[in-house]
Amino acid sequence: MSLLELALTLGYADESAFSRAFRRWSGTCPAVWRTGHRHL
Repeated sequence: MSLLELALTLGYADESAFSRAFRRWSGTCPAVWRTGHRHL
């Protein structure tokens, strides 16, 4: 799922609003988090 699709599904106005919230919760941006949590 793209970041935009995820943001809209969760009720955020856009991708940047979700990214800011995600960074506050996790301490990292979604792209970095995804890179470190890919399932093999």
